[in-house]
Amino acid sequence: MTWLSRQVWPSAQAAGEGRAPWPFYPRWVAACTAGEFVGIGTATGTALAANTWIGEPGSTPTRLAMLATFAVVGAIEGAALAFLQWLVLRSRLPRLRAGEWIAPTVAIAVAGWVVGMTPSLLIGPPEPPSSVAPSEPSLLAVLLLAALAGAAAGLCFGVAQWFVLRRHAERARQWIWIHVPAWALAMAAIFLGATLPTTEWPVWAIGVSGVGGGVFGGLLLGAVTGLVARQLTPWVDEHKWSLPTAHISTSSSMTRVPPFHSGR
Repeated sequence: MTWLSRQVWPSAQAAGEGRAPWPFYPRWVAACTAGEFVGIGTATGTALAANTWIGEPGSTPTRLAMLATFAVVGAIEGAALAFLQWLVLRSRLPRLRAGEWIAPTVAIAVAGWVVGMTPSLLIGPPEPPSSVAPSEPSLLAVLLLAALAGAAAGLCFGVAQWFVLRRHAERARQWIWIHVPAWALAMAAIFLGATLPTTEWPVWAIGVSGVGGGVFGGLLLGAVTGLVARQLTPWVDEHKWSLPTAHISTSSSMTRVPPFHSGR
């Protein structure tokens, strides 16, 4: 068992050692923080490497290759975040399978990176008149735009994961709405770390700032969404369970559990 897995899923180890397991909420926050550390850390390293080796992509094939590269970055971020979340969620929702939780999260993460990178790579800002000096948007404007983009992304993440979660947990609809403010705050933190560095900063400082923004964003994401995640409880109605037909042993008899029907 690695150090990371011990932080986000220490219950089994603690139980084996006779200790009380780490509470759900801090485990959830740790999982989201670690997931964004991996995801944004990968994005920061990729961006720095591309800037060093390629520079500003000039040709269309280079831009498309860069877009594909960051689609892979999105897959890594989504997979890391979803897998670590699943390690925590399974202690509360034991019938939640890794694949059904990771797949929609990866899909939204990839789509988000592609949509976010396309304007700058393939469209680009309009050229200002030669007599007008180009101006950079203020930090406040960048953070507000990032928060709006994050809110939209949060709605997408919330809906995609809710389609899975509703088959496992009661009152899962809250999962959608909590992701709007959570991702708005997280995206603002991520963009803060990416926007603060200037051209005078050394490469290592730019990397630290970018990764730090990702860690702060993951911390905010976990802290906000954890308010709903810690209240999730599995369906009491056996007909709502999503696993195939199974048998559960009770004190009196063997009870047949019917498969979940999405139409119910």
